[in-house]
Amino acid sequence: MLNFLRARARARARARARARARARARARARARARARARARARARARARARARARARARARARARARARARARARARARARAISKV
Repeated sequence: MLNFLRARARARARARARARARARARARARARARARARARARARARARARARARARARARARARARARARARARARARARAISKV
């Protein structure tokens, strides 16, 4: 009888240990998934920031080119006016 009780207690302890190990593994997996999600979000944010910076640089370059073209047109008009006189 005592042997039986001891065996049952040991089985229960083993089951509890297994449950604890399973819970720990699940927690570790969840933490790893969360870390992976955070890394993915950070990468996405970085890519978005880079795209925004590239768009801003492109807009600035376009504005500069437009200003240069306008200046060139103004200079050409001035030269034409001078040559006419």
